[in-house]
Amino acid sequence: MPARSVGWRNLLRWGAAWAAAVGLAAALAVPAPGAEEDLPAALDDRLGLIAFSESIREVTRGRATWEVWACDAGGPLRIAPRSIAALLNLRLTPFFQWMSDGAYTPVFTAGGTVTAPRPQACPERVAAAGRNPSRPALIVDDRGGAEASGSPGRFTYENGEIDWTEEPTAAVNGGAVASLFNSSEPILGAAARAVGRALAFPLSFGDGTNGSSHPMDVMSGAVGPELMVGTIAANRYAAGWIDSGGTAVHRSGAAAYQLSPVGEDGYQMLAIPSRDGPGAFYALGVRVKAGFDRGIPKEGVEVYRVDQRAAACDAPTAGACWGGERRTQQFPAGDRPGLVRHVHRQGTVFELEGTRVEVTGRQGNRFTVRVGTAQPGQPVRLVCGTRFAGRFCDEDGRVHERAIEKAAEWGITVGCGGDRFCPGEGISRRQMAAFLYRAAQWTYGRPDDPAGQAMLNDVPFNAWYRPFAEWAVETQVMDAPFGAFQPNRLVTRGEMAEMLTAAFEHLSPVAAQGLFTDMENSPVRTANAAEALYQAGVAKGCSTHPRQFCPDQPVTRAQMASFFVRALET
Repeated sequence: MPARSVGWRNLLRWGAAWAAAVGLAAALAVPAPGAEEDLPAALDDRLGLIAFSESIREVTRGRATWEVWACDAGGPLRIAPRSIAALLNLRLTPFFQWMSDGAYTPVFTAGGTVTAPRPQACPERVAAAGRNPSRPALIVDDRGGAEASGSPGRFTYENGEIDWTEEPTAAVNGGAVASLFNSSEPILGAAARAVGRALAFPLSFGDGTNGSSHPMDVMSGAVGPELMVGTIAANRYAAGWIDSGGTAVHRSGAAAYQLSPVGEDGYQMLAIPSRDGPGAFYALGVRVKAGFDRGIPKEGVEVYRVDQRAAACDAPTAGACWGGERRTQQFPAGDRPGLVRHVHRQGTVFELEGTRVEVTGRQGNRFTVRVGTAQPGQPVRLVCGTRFAGRFCDEDGRVHERAIEKAAEWGITVGCGGDRFCPGEGISRRQMAAFLYRAAQWTYGRPDDPAGQAMLNDVPFNAWYRPFAEWAVETQVMDAPFGAFQPNRLVTRGEMAEMLTAAFEHLSPVAAQGLFTDMENSPVRTANAAEALYQAGVAKGCSTHPRQFCPDQPVTRAQMASFFVRALET
């Protein structure tokens, strides 16, 4: 095979650790590097989370042709490599394509058949029979169980570099594909687990042992027909199936994050570093009953503690427990197998080493997670992923989404910073002046520049919004009694109605007929404007039984977008 050279320290540890762990063909023995190497140097992914990620991703991305070998070791099953490959292409290939979001496609082809005195000798016999070392191999023996193992492969060391001489190897009992030979269903989860082990995925666990039954992870789930759920976000990130743009790292302060499940845009993993130092962090990901995860027992935000420090495993390499040695534990850990207390539904509040975490909401398959406690008066910033539908990341699935996107398309709004629109926040008068000016520009062409004659005693001359405020006051779209524009005061729904009817010629006020029952104490001009918007189909009010307008409530940015778009489309 063409040599693939990467950092020799990375691949040396990978092959040696895995070959020892699963009992397959031993990797070439190479002296360990000096003790001066430390864990931070091994964390070579862009976000500094995963040890030796560059080496792991050598075998976890792209298209890989797997040779399927049958091994007759005296068991009761008759193994046919071609039939097994056909089954795996039908059932296992789509599973990995789904789990990797298209980043990894295993294709299975028939390799051959060998005989061995015992199953443990099968890998050696397959190698002797002419296995193509440039392809990964799946070896299926003729036993009826569902045990699975895997190794990332073999390599050589020369002149300070490691070159692959053999691709990953997975091994599984014939019971994983037994439906081809008798009436039982195949335990395909075992075959998926074997491939995952070969791709350097660790087990996840909750009861203190690194291998307990865990129904939320294909790497550790109970074996049985159709039990082929996905793996956790930390494994998918380590494999390069979630890129750094789909991962957020919360390091300090207070913030809210929108998390999405596999296959959907947005952040798919949130990492919260542990106080124990580099190599240890908490990984949060979303799991919902969709795709291959439709059989999971619980939906929500699942939390795992990932520990790659030398003290976390028996055979650390260069100060790191990496690949299949990553200690990955549910949080909170259960006291017996099968528990899913680490999956947190909406409304759950918990702590991670003193950091408060709250699952505050769910929209469709997306969950909002608030991390940290803000100081009094300090807003919590919403952080969104880099992949989402439309212009903004925090309005997907909302009733006002179309209007928000349309308002952005027309140039009326540019959001509240970055990719966010902040739909639930109120609108200050300074912001409203800018929205009204841009809407007038979109409707009537560029408005006349303000003459600068408006008295605005509380607006600095160099304020970014001063030209908009001057235009709004001079055209009588907004007021500033005695020169007080009050730029930071929030706009109410009643004031919004007055501003819209003043800004757009086709929305002239009408004589109010008492349509809204909560306008008795409002100025006549406010009631007239509200009913004008109702007749034009711009605003229906805040309640229908009884019909109310809520004139004193602050208008939200999302409502503002809908009002503006309806007004301009009328």
